[in-house]
Amino acid sequence: ITFSFKTEENEYTLWEDGVPYDGLGVQTIHPNNLCLQIIYYIMASFGMIFAGVCLVFNIVFRKRKIVKLTSPNLNYLIIVGSVLLYTCVYLYVYSVNSFDRQDLETFICNFRIWVFSLGYTLCFAVILSKTWRIYYIFNNPTAKKKAIKDWILLIVILIVVTIDLLILLIGTSIQDSRLTTVDTIDIEHEITITSDGITNENHVFICTRNQSLIWLGV
Repeated sequence: ITFSFKTEENEYTLWEDGVPYDGLGVQTIHPNNLCLQIIYYIMASFGMIFAGVCLVFNIVFRKRKIVKLTSPNLNYLIIVGSVLLYTCVYLYVYSVNSFDRQDLETFICNFRIWVFSLGYTLCFAVILSKTWRIYYIFNNPTAKKKAIKDWILLIVILIVVTIDLLILLIGTSIQDSRLTTVDTIDIEHEITITSDGITNENHVFICTRNQSLIWLGV
Protein backbone atom coordinates (compact mmCIF):
# COMPACT_ATOMS: atom_id res chain seq x y z
CA ILE A 1 0.00 0.00 0.00
CA THR A 2 1.45 3.35 -1.07
CA PHE A 3 0.50 6.57 0.67
CA SER A 4 0.20 9.75 -1.40
CA PHE A 5 -0.90 13.30 -0.62
CA LYS A 6 -3.93 14.87 -2.22
CA THR A 7 -3.63 17.92 -4.42
CA GLU A 8 -2.09 20.91 -2.61
CA GLU A 9 -1.63 18.77 0.48
CA ASN A 10 1.64 18.12 2.27
CA GLU A 11 2.85 16.86 5.63
CA TYR A 12 2.51 20.31 7.19
CA THR A 13 -1.13 20.76 6.19
CA LEU A 14 -2.07 17.19 7.04
CA TRP A 15 -0.31 17.11 10.44
CA GLU A 16 -0.02 20.55 12.01
CA ASP A 17 2.14 19.25 14.85
CA GLY A 18 4.43 17.32 12.55
CA VAL A 19 4.45 13.76 11.27
CA PRO A 20 3.18 11.45 14.05
CA TYR A 21 5.43 8.77 15.48
CA ASP A 22 4.72 5.51 13.64
CA GLY A 23 6.69 3.15 15.86
CA LEU A 24 5.62 1.02 18.81
CA GLY A 25 4.93 2.61 22.16
CA VAL A 26 7.65 2.61 24.77
CA GLN A 27 7.04 0.76 28.05
CA THR A 28 8.63 2.21 31.17
CA ILE A 29 8.40 1.71 34.93
CA HIS A 30 6.78 4.73 36.54
CA PRO A 31 8.71 5.64 39.74
CA ASN A 32 7.16 6.72 43.00
CA ASN A 33 6.49 10.41 43.49
CA LEU A 34 9.83 12.05 44.30
CA CYS A 35 8.37 14.59 46.76
CA LEU A 36 6.65 11.84 48.76
CA GLN A 37 9.85 9.79 48.73
CA ILE A 38 11.83 12.71 50.17
CA ILE A 39 9.20 13.36 52.86
CA TYR A 40 9.19 9.71 53.97
CA TYR A 41 12.99 9.52 53.89
CA ILE A 42 13.28 12.63 56.06
CA MET A 43 10.71 11.38 58.58
CA ALA A 44 12.41 7.97 58.78
CA SER A 45 15.80 9.65 59.21
CA PHE A 46 14.47 11.73 62.10
CA GLY A 47 13.18 8.51 63.63
CA MET A 48 16.63 6.95 63.28
CA ILE A 49 18.23 9.98 64.92
CA PHE A 50 15.74 9.84 67.78
CA ALA A 51 16.52 6.14 68.26
CA GLY A 52 20.21 7.02 68.40
CA VAL A 53 19.54 9.72 71.03
CA CYS A 54 17.59 7.18 73.10
CA LEU A 55 20.49 4.73 72.80
CA VAL A 56 23.02 7.30 74.03
CA PHE A 57 20.70 8.33 76.87
CA ASN A 58 20.26 4.71 77.90
CA ILE A 59 24.02 4.10 77.95
CA VAL A 60 24.97 7.30 79.77
CA PHE A 61 22.26 7.19 82.46
CA ARG A 62 21.81 3.44 82.79
CA LYS A 63 22.99 3.52 86.44
CA ARG A 64 20.45 6.14 87.46
CA LYS A 65 17.70 4.65 89.61
CA ILE A 66 14.83 5.82 87.40
CA VAL A 67 16.54 4.37 84.30
CA LYS A 68 17.46 1.10 86.04
CA LEU A 69 13.79 0.59 86.84
CA THR A 70 13.03 0.55 83.11
CA SER A 71 15.50 -2.34 82.51
CA PRO A 72 18.22 -0.76 80.29
CA ASN A 73 19.10 -4.12 78.73
CA LEU A 74 15.55 -4.53 77.46
CA ASN A 75 15.52 -0.93 76.25
CA TYR A 76 18.31 -1.84 73.82
CA LEU A 77 16.01 -4.39 72.19
CA ILE A 78 13.23 -1.82 71.79
CA ILE A 79 15.72 0.54 70.12
CA VAL A 80 16.86 -2.22 67.75
CA GLY A 81 13.24 -3.02 66.89
CA SER A 82 12.51 0.66 66.27
CA VAL A 83 15.50 0.99 63.94
CA LEU A 84 14.27 -2.03 61.96
CA LEU A 85 10.82 -0.47 61.62
CA TYR A 86 12.28 2.84 60.45
CA THR A 87 14.41 0.90 57.95
CA CYS A 88 11.19 -0.52 56.52
CA VAL A 89 10.19 2.97 55.43
CA TYR A 90 13.18 3.10 53.07
CA LEU A 91 12.37 -0.37 51.72
CA TYR A 92 8.70 0.42 51.09
CA VAL A 93 9.34 3.82 49.50
CA TYR A 94 12.21 2.71 47.27
CA SER A 95 11.06 1.80 43.76
CA VAL A 96 12.89 -0.01 40.98
CA ASN A 97 12.70 1.89 37.68
CA SER A 98 13.79 -0.76 35.18
CA PHE A 99 12.29 -4.01 33.88
CA ASP A 100 15.76 -5.55 34.10
CA ARG A 101 15.76 -5.15 37.90
CA GLN A 102 12.57 -7.08 38.58
CA ASP A 103 14.52 -9.69 40.59
CA LEU A 104 15.74 -6.93 42.90
CA GLU A 105 12.16 -5.76 43.46
CA THR A 106 11.14 -9.35 44.30
CA PHE A 107 13.95 -9.59 46.85
CA ILE A 108 12.93 -6.27 48.44
CA CYS A 109 9.29 -7.40 48.63
CA ASN A 110 10.25 -10.46 50.68
CA PHE A 111 13.06 -8.84 52.66
CA ARG A 112 10.97 -5.94 53.94
CA ILE A 113 8.43 -8.40 55.39
CA TRP A 114 11.25 -9.94 57.45
CA VAL A 115 12.51 -6.55 58.61
CA PHE A 116 9.06 -5.22 59.51
CA SER A 117 7.96 -8.41 61.27
CA LEU A 118 11.15 -8.76 63.33
CA GLY A 119 11.16 -5.08 64.26
CA TYR A 120 7.53 -5.14 65.37
CA THR A 121 7.98 -8.44 67.24
CA LEU A 122 11.01 -7.15 69.14
CA CYS A 123 9.21 -4.00 70.29
CA PHE A 124 5.98 -5.84 71.11
CA ALA A 125 7.73 -8.71 72.93
CA VAL A 126 9.71 -6.35 75.17
CA ILE A 127 6.64 -4.29 76.05
CA LEU A 128 4.65 -7.48 76.63
CA SER A 129 7.29 -8.93 78.97
CA LYS A 130 7.59 -5.68 80.93
CA THR A 131 3.82 -5.50 81.30
CA TRP A 132 3.77 -9.09 82.55
CA ARG A 133 6.37 -8.23 85.21
CA ILE A 134 4.35 -5.24 86.40
CA TYR A 135 1.23 -7.41 86.50
CA TYR A 136 3.10 -10.04 88.52
CA ILE A 137 4.35 -7.48 91.06
CA PHE A 138 0.98 -5.85 91.69
CA ASN A 139 -0.92 -9.13 91.83
CA ASN A 140 1.50 -10.78 94.27
CA PRO A 141 1.81 -8.21 97.08
CA THR A 142 3.72 -10.39 99.51
CA ALA A 143 6.87 -9.62 101.39
CA LYS A 144 8.50 -12.87 100.23
CA LYS A 145 7.87 -12.34 96.55
CA LYS A 146 10.86 -12.53 94.23
CA ALA A 147 11.34 -9.99 91.50
CA ILE A 148 11.37 -11.31 87.94
CA LYS A 149 14.88 -10.85 86.65
CA ASP A 150 15.71 -9.46 83.22
CA TRP A 151 17.10 -12.80 82.05
CA ILE A 152 13.68 -14.39 82.53
CA LEU A 153 12.10 -11.69 80.39
CA LEU A 154 14.83 -12.19 77.79
CA ILE A 155 13.83 -15.86 77.54
CA VAL A 156 10.21 -14.82 76.95
CA ILE A 157 11.33 -12.39 74.25
CA LEU A 158 13.55 -15.06 72.66
CA ILE A 159 10.62 -17.49 72.50
CA VAL A 160 8.35 -14.92 70.82
CA VAL A 161 11.04 -13.91 68.30
CA THR A 162 11.84 -17.57 67.56
CA ILE A 163 8.18 -18.27 66.77
CA ASP A 164 8.13 -15.26 64.45
CA LEU A 165 11.32 -16.43 62.71
CA LEU A 166 9.88 -19.91 62.17
CA ILE A 167 6.73 -18.46 60.58
CA LEU A 168 8.81 -16.21 58.32
CA LEU A 169 11.15 -19.05 57.38
CA ILE A 170 8.34 -21.44 56.52
CA GLY A 171 6.43 -18.77 54.60
CA THR A 172 9.51 -17.83 52.57
CA SER A 173 10.51 -21.45 51.90
CA ILE A 174 7.15 -22.42 50.39
CA GLN A 175 7.07 -21.11 46.83
CA ASP A 176 3.29 -20.58 46.71
CA SER A 177 3.40 -18.33 49.77
CA ARG A 178 6.50 -16.41 48.71
CA LEU A 179 6.00 -12.92 47.33
CA THR A 180 6.72 -12.36 43.66
CA THR A 181 6.81 -9.21 41.55
CA VAL A 182 4.64 -8.58 38.50
CA ASP A 183 4.46 -5.49 36.33
CA THR A 184 1.07 -4.00 35.56
CA ILE A 185 -0.17 -0.87 33.82
CA ASP A 186 -0.16 2.21 36.07
CA ILE A 187 -3.84 3.18 36.11
CA GLU A 188 -3.00 6.66 37.45
CA HIS A 189 -0.48 7.44 34.71
CA GLU A 190 -1.49 4.89 32.09
CA ILE A 191 -0.27 6.54 28.88
CA THR A 192 1.75 9.68 28.26
CA ILE A 193 2.88 11.17 24.95
CA THR A 194 6.23 12.90 24.65
CA SER A 195 6.88 16.07 22.68
CA ASP A 196 8.14 13.88 19.82
CA GLY A 197 4.79 12.09 19.67
CA ILE A 198 6.14 8.88 21.20
CA THR A 199 3.57 6.96 23.24
CA ASN A 200 4.82 6.08 26.70
CA GLU A 201 3.00 3.23 28.46
CA ASN A 202 3.69 3.45 32.18
CA HIS A 203 3.94 0.31 34.28
CA VAL A 204 4.46 -0.30 38.00
CA PHE A 205 5.78 -3.28 39.94
CA ILE A 206 3.46 -4.78 42.54
CA CYS A 207 4.17 -7.47 45.12
CA THR A 208 1.81 -10.40 45.01
CA ARG A 209 1.73 -14.13 45.65
CA ASN A 210 0.50 -17.10 43.69
CA GLN A 211 -1.90 -18.53 46.25
CA SER A 212 -3.64 -17.31 49.42
CA LEU A 213 -2.50 -14.52 51.73
CA ILE A 214 -2.60 -16.79 54.79
CA TRP A 215 1.14 -16.65 55.44
CA LEU A 216 1.25 -12.88 54.97
CA GLY A 217 -1.58 -12.51 57.48
CA VAL A 218 0.11 -14.83 59.96
